[in-house]
Amino acid sequence: MSKANNIVSGSLIFFIIHFSLFIIHSCTAPFDISTDDSEPVIVIYGTITDELKQQEIRISRSSPYFQDEPNIPVSGATVTIESSDKQIYELFEVDTIPGLYCSKSVWAVIPGKTYNLAVQADFNKDGIKENYGASTTIPSKFSLDSLSLNLMNIMGHKNYSLNIYGQEPPGDDYYLFKYIVNDTLVSTKISDYKTYDDIGINDQYLNGLTIDYFDHIDNWVTDTEDQRKRSIYLKPGDVIIVKTSNIPKEYHNFINQCRKEMYGENPIFGGPASNIVTNITGGGVGFFGGYCITKNSITAE
Repeated sequence: MSKANNIVSGSLIFFIIHFSLFIIHSCTAPFDISTDDSEPVIVIYGTITDELKQQEIRISRSSPYFQDEPNIPVSGATVTIESSDKQIYELFEVDTIPGLYCSKSVWAVIPGKTYNLAVQADFNKDGIKENYGASTTIPSKFSLDSLSLNLMNIMGHKNYSLNIYGQEPPGDDYYLFKYIVNDTLVSTKISDYKTYDDIGINDQYLNGLTIDYFDHIDNWVTDTEDQRKRSIYLKPGDVIIVKTSNIPKEYHNFINQCRKEMYGENPIFGGPASNIVTNITGGGVGFFGGYCITKNSITAE
């Protein structure tokens, strides 16, 4: 089979994955979104990775769902992370960024190990700290062989297709892709994350599987303002780094339900979903997860 046919086949698989139904079968519990009439709850969110760095956790107070305001930071919490081999990492609140807690030392997660988050915070201001927790087990690392960027011209509209090459392992796996363009992380929000399961590609060699599309810079002139906000533009010479991760199934579900909250279950007939999965115990919401990251880069031509 030619490379072109492989890429076309990969594109079809991509669309199958993209529109597959994500059925949640996990021990996580759903929680109602915060609305104007609901009481605020503590929000705990953070992901730990195999990058050797100070790992981070953010703690805040939920804002009303229909109120376009950032969550209020929660300060004064006690935060620790303990691994399954009894390594304990203490986190401190950053002086200049309330609600952001960083580990005192640099460290990296290890595949197969479980990490337990413990948070003590006086959220209701009664002088007594409440206990919250979460747990995550690190999936095995997934590495790509290479990437390709193919320029397409459809009715005068130029796009780059991003294609991946590598052996997909056996078993159920869930993948997260983030992008860095010319040293700038462009996947900064959960709505920007690209996640896929391995339905239809399990234990196969991914020979040019298309996972995303980028706009050529020439499209900027004719695109609308709304299109510009939603697009990533590339020009010849731009370097794109793809950060690939095999993530826990529960985190995959969390990301997808967050996106459904933003865009609605059905953009024509329905409003936002009524709940999102969370693995935070003790009455908190949010998510605590961990995974490994590999990086591949390619230059647009």
